[in-house]
Amino acid sequence: MPGRSKTTPSVEEQILTSSRRRCALCFGLTRDTSLKRGQIAHIDRDPANNDPDNLVFLCLDHHAEYDSTSRQTKGLTPAELRVYRTSLYASIQSEWSKPAAFTPAVADPLAAVSGHYVLERPGSSAEFQISHLGNGVMQVSGLAVWSGASSAHTGTVDFVGDLRNDRLLFADRVGDNWYNLELKVRDGTIHAVESSNSSYHGMNVSFAGDYRRV
Repeated sequence: MPGRSKTTPSVEEQILTSSRRRCALCFGLTRDTSLKRGQIAHIDRDPANNDPDNLVFLCLDHHAEYDSTSRQTKGLTPAELRVYRTSLYASIQSEWSKPAAFTPAVADPLAAVSGHYVLERPGSSAEFQISHLGNGVMQVSGLAVWSGASSAHTGTVDFVGDLRNDRLLFADRVGDNWYNLELKVRDGTIHAVESSNSSYHGMNVSFAGDYRRV
């Protein structure tokens, strides 16, 4: 048999694009249209014949099976392979001639909740940053500041929670006491309600109040 010669890049491109890397034998024998790891095979089994009409894309298993010879079983024939290749190319041409159908982007309803919210009032301020992490889970970071005549105090919260019925809940236990924070998020606003002893964040520091998104 003549020695193997290398196919040119343009011929390889022709075979790969025509087949879309679908194996002609997988398609012809089982209608398997999935992408395959494979190689360009010679239909007449002559590695020196690189005419495009003699080439076909086969998966690795079918390429090895096709090139092997056995006297015990009837092997795959060149004529058979050509029929499968023709059928594959016709099916690909038919499918690829249809207009592409793109899945429309689905708006994330919780993306509207994400954002920066602020509360301003005489002598103090507070803010929340809310981010949607996916699957209804929200990341909440908050900072509250109280300023007096000679001192200032700050408090922070940072938690991850599920948004349920437009509410985000945070609870923390300090000794025998619980600190609870409820955020009611709706239409670009937050109504924050908290219950705690006054020492949780520091003197006069509070997150309670009505916030607007900025």
